[in-house]
Amino acid sequence: MGYTWLPIVVFIPCGVIADLVLKSGNYKSFRKNVIGFWLFSCGMIGCQAPMWVMADTYMAGVSQSMGEQYAAGLAKYMPPWMGIAAVAILLVGSILGALLGRKMLKKHFERAGIV
Repeated sequence: MGYTWLPIVVFIPCGVIADLVLKSGNYKSFRKNVIGFWLFSCGMIGCQAPMWVMADTYMAGVSQSMGEQYAAGLAKYMPPWMGIAAVAILLVGSILGALLGRKMLKKHFERAGIV
């Protein structure tokens, strides 16, 4: 199908940009680590990106291989705005995960003198 290249095209730039952000904070800045890991996670949306970026082509391929009913259900539950929602959910998850990780680091490793 004509959209199999999209995950790679999305993931590589997101990964490179994420690493540049992490490096700009010397891999120690909490804020830049959160942003960098969020950008890296956004790269993984590349697998779902064809549903939002090239919806007509993707749904045509899905309906051909999986059937019209499946394609209609998929289109119903994956509208174009879902891509933006996924990026926002990744941001919230990145922030919460970083805060939880920092709290666990302080509780377990700093108290023990490891870090």
